[in-house]
Order: sequence, then C-alpha cells, then structure tokens
Amino acid sequence: MSISVPVILRNVIFLRYPLRQVLKSVAGLGEIVLSVDPTSEDSSVSYVHELSKEFNTKVIYSVWDLNNISRKGVEIGRQTDIAVEACTGEFIFSVQADEALHEKDFDLFRHCASQSIVDAYSMTRLYFFGNTETVRISWSVPIVRFFRKGTRTFGNGDGMNTEGTGVCENLDNVFIYHYSRIGDPKIISSRIRALDGLFHGAEKLIPEDELPEYDFSTYNFDCFHKDTVDVGRQKAKGNQFVKFHGTHPSPFRDYK
Repeated sequence: MSISVPVILRNVIFLRYPLRQVLKSVAGLGEIVLSVDPTSEDSSVSYVHELSKEFNTKVIYSVWDLNNISRKGVEIGRQTDIAVEACTGEFIFSVQADEALHEKDFDLFRHCASQSIVDAYSMTRLYFFGNTETVRISWSVPIVRFFRKGTRTFGNGDGMNTEGTGVCENLDNVFIYHYSRIGDPKIISSRIRALDGLFHGAEKLIPEDELPEYDFSTYNFDCFHKDTVDVGRQKAKGNQFVKFHGTHPSPFRDYK
C-alpha cells in the first residue's frame, strides 16, 4: 500500500515554520503533497517551489477562506481535506508544518498500511513545550492522522484530528512529534494569533503589533482574544509536564 503525506501551508516564512526539517523527517515514507495558499502575505509560494525541487514533492494551490470563522476552526480542517484529496496514496499520514515523524517508525508505518482489515491508526501527539526535553502532558493526546484514504475527514474540526468509520487500532509508543511551542516567543505568539483568526475573527484579537511575547504559561488553551475569559481560557490545573527520555526525529535533534 502506498502512503501520501499532505501538509497545508500559509505564511510559513513570516511565521517561521520549520518546514525544511518537517519535510526531511517524512522524506522517503511516500508521496509528499504540499498545499500552499497563493494569497500568503510572504514568500511562501516561492519557498515551497524551492523545497518541492529539493524533496521531489507535489504542489497544489488552495486559497484559504479567512472569513470561514467558527469555534472549531473548520477552515483548517477544510484545507487539510483539500490536500488529502490531491494525494494518490492509498493511505494518508497528515502532518502539520510544525510536526515530524521518526525515521525509526517508517517500517512499522509501511506494515500498517498493508493491513487490509485496518482503516486507521491512532497514536499520541507529543506536544513539546519550551524545549525538546519537556512534554506537556495535557496536550499530548491520541489522534488519528494515519488512515485509509476515503474513510475519514478533517472537515469538522481544526485539522488536529479526524472523524470517520472503519476499524481503527492504536499504536503504542509511536508518536507524532509536535514543535509549535519551541522557538522565538514573539514568533510563537504570532503563530497562535494567525490561527486564532479562524476561530474568532481578526477584529476580536489583540492587534499583531501589540502582541506580548509568549510566556509559556499553562492555560487550558492558548488564545489572543481580547477577552480570554469570554472564550473560556483558564489556568490549567495539576502537573502539566513530563521529561522526555526518547530520541527526536533526526532533523529536530538540535532544534531550538
């Protein structure tokens, strides 16, 4: 069974997403499909073209509807479904522009895709927080991103997880590595605000030029809404962290 890896992209230069490292981490697993918004406000399109030659990827274009605002951030899910539709692989493994897969798991992924009675696989997304040695427990949850094409959709949510039918099995001790809360605190704040616009609308958010640096406080979710109490943002309770004792995908072993 062939595998495709779709990645959706918008303003990846301005938001400094580690796209080259992401692509290095999935190179060799199967077809890579990059879906880039041609209305990006930076040089994302030319950068994606450059990377597509380096990694031999397929490139498609899809304009994001920035007026498609919902509490579930469904525009992100819609764009992910568009990227999935452009894939030719029988199995899909969706990753985002701040995530990676570990090369040690590739043989397992290929074996999983060959199993005719299983349609999807659940695995934990490890959410690194502040550095590559710290995992935020409450955000490290099982999700289904690896599935038989045509059996699941991202369209009812923000692209983090899927809904669907068919047989789904859990893969123990196999992870998606998520790095969005590592790096320049100002850039992290800008990334959060960019996504917030699809949940709340830009007019309800703190202006870009007034954004504080990300302070790594542990709230139930991150948000730059002008009234965070109104949207239910609260300080998370209990221990939030555990030390990571494993190894990272090779492109991210020195990531900061």
